[in-house]
Amino acid sequence: MGDHRAELPADRRRTPPSRRCRIRRAHLAAGRALDTFLDRQGHWQDLVETCRAALRAAERLGDPVARAVAHRFLAGAHTVVNQYTDALGHPERALDLYVRAGDTEGEARTHQNLASLWDRQGEPRKALEHSKRTLVLARAAGHRRAQADALNAVGRCHAQLGEHLAALAYCEQALALLQQLDDRAGGAATWDSLGFAHHHLGQYGRAVECYQRTLELTRDLGDRWGEADTLSRLGDTRHALGDPTSGRADWQRALDILTALDHPDAAAVRAKLQLP
Repeated sequence: MGDHRAELPADRRRTPPSRRCRIRRAHLAAGRALDTFLDRQGHWQDLVETCRAALRAAERLGDPVARAVAHRFLAGAHTVVNQYTDALGHPERALDLYVRAGDTEGEARTHQNLASLWDRQGEPRKALEHSKRTLVLARAAGHRRAQADALNAVGRCHAQLGEHLAALAYCEQALALLQQLDDRAGGAATWDSLGFAHHHLGQYGRAVECYQRTLELTRDLGDRWGEADTLSRLGDTRHALGDPTSGRADWQRALDILTALDHPDAAAVRAKLQLP
């Protein structure tokens, strides 16, 4: 019988499995850090190119989990700039790789990607299906941060469907867990979801408070797109409160950020301001 190691690339034959695992973890940690930085600063084309390069590298290494992570990050990069056609296919490939590797947390995070993809396309029911699946898998994996993110995502979907009391229940659970974990990014997203639900319940004062908490966190994190996204909704709430001057100021700040980032969401904010 032949040596099965001969089928592996030379660098993998020379590297012990335990060291390969350590290298993979280091590479994934570095990749997540770079993904977060480029995303928050709005360098999305750089993020797309970086994810493509990571996918090519993972394919050369023959590492299925690294390939899955790269597919997942690439889907997220395309989604945030509304490139939905380009995003399609990557989460499915990631899911297949994670399932084969027995990586429950990765599987959960990929359903989270799919939920985000459908949410951005205005399909909250499809997003809710994947968010609920994320929650089940995250609980099975015992991953508290993924559980908290999933609770917020389920709540957000309920809010999009007009089920605002259910949204508050899920998002408040998410917020309590995120505060225990000191997860500011998750907290920012969840305060924003709570603001959205309170706005649609006619609780405009509470919505403003929630959005302001989001803005404090997004600014502290340097998340420029997140700041603009919340400012746009805060402007809506100020208008509903009968304060159009403050509302227009919020929209203008959102537009300034989105224009600087060259993000397609600028068009919707420009329409609110009735600008050409």
